Amino acid sequence: MYDVIIAAAGESSRFGQSNKLLANLYGQTVLENSIRPFFAVDGLEKIIVATSPALLDTVRSIAKRLGDNVTVVTGGANRTETVRAALNYVTAEYVLVHDGARPLVTPSLIAEVLEKAEEAGACVPSTPLEESLASVSDGYVPLDRANFRLVQTPQGFKTQLIVEAYRTAEGSFYDDASVYLSKYQNIAVSDGEKTNKKITTVEDLQTAVCRTGAGFDTHLLAEGRRLVLGGVTVPHDKGLLGHSDADVLTHAVMDALLSAAGKRDIGFYFPDTDENYKDADSLRLLAEVFKMLKSDGCCVNNIAATILAEKPRLSPFIPSMVKNLATVLGVPEYAVSVLATTTEGAYDIGREQAISTIATCTIIKQ
Repeated sequence: MYDVIIAAAGESSRFGQSNKLLANLYGQTVLENSIRPFFAVDGLEKIIVATSPALLDTVRSIAKRLGDNVTVVTGGANRTETVRAALNYVTAEYVLVHDGARPLVTPSLIAEVLEKAEEAGACVPSTPLEESLASVSDGYVPLDRANFRLVQTPQGFKTQLIVEAYRTAEGSFYDDASVYLSKYQNIAVSDGEKTNKKITTVEDLQTAVCRTGAGFDTHLLAEGRRLVLGGVTVPHDKGLLGHSDADVLTHAVMDALLSAAGKRDIGFYFPDTDENYKDADSLRLLAEVFKMLKSDGCCVNNIAATILAEKPRLSPFIPSMVKNLATVLGVPEYAVSVLATTTEGAYDIGREQAISTIATCTIIKQ
């Protein structure tokens, strides 16, 4: 349904001696971090990375680590020529164009841009300005910042429209939306994300602070209750006791995220004295926690959790648990790890009286 163009042919002149696309960010290159989130959004056909001749071999080796549906092509002398060259390889109905130096893009933002591009033919994500704005070309003239937005990528288009716009466009443009508007009248605008910043200098990498959190939860087993773990109902003769659905896995993940963000525990935000949370779906509560993090400029980097349960056997259900958690948190499934183990008959867990979960996470905070 959609292809992706990654514009990665810049010289990184303001970054220093090395190319910013190859800088290390959380164990991977900036370029890899910019590409991987697209794999988590349904409908992807292929990714086309347009890079410079100097980086061609290096980027090809990176592409091999990412999969067969990543193609590397040679870009042009500027962004406009780079994207124009990459469009020759696009065959899907829609195309998203993304900066190779925006490594903190999330699958949720990608999905939103794609959805609005399908509705309107083109969509650009943007964020409001937070500081005062002025024009200084002819003296100091204050401007109303409410009339301006900061433009981000990915920018989404119906392929035949953006191809036609590039065919008739002359000169160099700042971005693909500008090329599109050189031929067409309007473009949809979606809300971008504050964390989706472009890396330009070394200091930009240093502003992406990684924080670690830990969570732990235990619930007793009882007859007459459903056993819910990670939003999955697991067949068993007992379930977990609790005010909500007692999803011990999701609760531990929530506490891990809250601790990483420097906030209080889930009991503070969702007290068991509040009837609004009686038998509540814990995945819905996890979504509320995720909103708190996003409002603070945080995005989830990864989740790791271990369930301690003597019975039942959980391995057949773990892929569904991973998918549920990843979907709510807007991350690819490879960023969520769920393990299960027993206590070899020891303690209340081993006597099948309780189930516990230990969870850790890392989040990125601007």
